[in-house]
Amino acid sequence: MEITIGDRTYELYQLRLKKWVEFESLKEKILDQAKHGNVESFSKALLSCVSFCVNIDEEEIKDAPWMEVASAYRGCQEVNSPSISFPIFLAQIKKRKSIGWDYEERSWYVWVHTLARVFGWSSEYIAELVIDDAIGLIEEIYVQDQLDKEWEWSLSEVAYSNKDGRFKPLPRPPWMESTKYISEEEAKTKMPKAMMPVGKIIHARWLKDDAKH
Repeated sequence: MEITIGDRTYELYQLRLKKWVEFESLKEKILDQAKHGNVESFSKALLSCVSFCVNIDEEEIKDAPWMEVASAYRGCQEVNSPSISFPIFLAQIKKRKSIGWDYEERSWYVWVHTLARVFGWSSEYIAELVIDDAIGLIEEIYVQDQLDKEWEWSLSEVAYSNKDGRFKPLPRPPWMESTKYISEEEAKTKMPKAMMPVGKIIHARWLKDDAKH
């Protein structure tokens, strides 16, 4: 994508993971300044974000028309949006709570820690990941972590501590709760035996009684 600021045209490319995480942090600052009505700080944050994304010095665009900078920011957002609607991004945070061990660049190290502990990659390798790949892998890691917790939970006495002794499922994060129902024809999909679940299989309610197992 190309954007024009002042009398110059710049080529926009999608950022790799580390710079994308920084870009998202800059976007948060823009939203925060806008929410509090700080016009001057909002303008500066917007300029910094565009400068970072396009990889140019702020001095080169500080006197550019406001609408061109705003348009460039919109282009930066578009180019750096994931091309897949990842469910993990569908969860809405009602109120962000601060924690004692938080710091300004912690988001990046959370990404590095999560990916490195599973795949053993270096921070330099992780920094250059395509954002779709990185987000997809992060989601799969969190899904597996949740399923592992659910398995351990199902083996504990606490899971059956209700008055009637019935199993109480471990709660899932909101983005894992939505269910998509599909037609019976779509459901008839062959899979390798090794991927079949272990134990008794209870079919979903959208399958007919005479469905083939």
